[in-house]
Amino acid sequence: MLTFSCQQHAVNNLRTYASQNKHSLVIEGTQSCGKTYLAKQYARMLNIPDVVSVNAKVNDIKDAFASFSRVSNNVVIVIENLDSGVPACSYVLLKFMEEPSSNLYIVVTCESMRNIPDTIVSRSMTVTVQPATYDDLQLYAQNSYADKYSQIKRTKLWKCAKSFSDVDTICNLSSEQYEYVSKWSSLKMFSGSVNNISWKLGHYPDSSEVKSNIIVKYVMECNKGNMHVVNSCISCLDALASRKIASYLVLSKLAFDLKYCE
Repeated sequence: MLTFSCQQHAVNNLRTYASQNKHSLVIEGTQSCGKTYLAKQYARMLNIPDVVSVNAKVNDIKDAFASFSRVSNNVVIVIENLDSGVPACSYVLLKFMEEPSSNLYIVVTCESMRNIPDTIVSRSMTVTVQPATYDDLQLYAQNSYADKYSQIKRTKLWKCAKSFSDVDTICNLSSEQYEYVSKWSSLKMFSGSVNNISWKLGHYPDSSEVKSNIIVKYVMECNKGNMHVVNSCISCLDALASRKIASYLVLSKLAFDLKYCE
């Protein structure tokens, strides 16, 4: 198992908690720092092969606990990004934590424990994961995408990789998708009215959805000397991080900002 420097302290804590057979954890960290990966490693430390990932949706959480509390084998249930769900998700989870099933282990992931009810945190062991370092991202790319990484490591697009998820996105680009991304370097994608190009901006030529955060970072990297572009990109990234705007609308916002808000 690969252990990245940003995760080393968290891994040490997980080993301790596994030796103590702790049934409830909260893993906190920035987006795409490897929280789910660590949750699965915790299951391995417990020698539990059954790991179930659950979205932060009320019915999904209810169904998972209702289904797996009836089985005899041990199961690790990972509640993904609990702080992105509605408050009712936490209330549903707390109900099961107050009357736990002995065969269920709960791992909650979140970006900030401040957004998780104290009643859940107080019933859990806590782990904080640091953001991935540049060396971590290189190691991950070399081990997971050796051929692609050797081709892309000297490009401006690689400089946009700030998380493990970014590495996945960049290294999984097809040649056609990479060509599409490259066109953004000179902002050629902004020809025509915003309304007419809104769908086009958010999709590759094969109609698959663009990962907008990578595009915004790439535009900023290619236009570092233009403060209007840089500020517009920062505004878009902030809106994404705070979930003030849907991912599929971010590129339309960027196009609008650059065309009409100079």
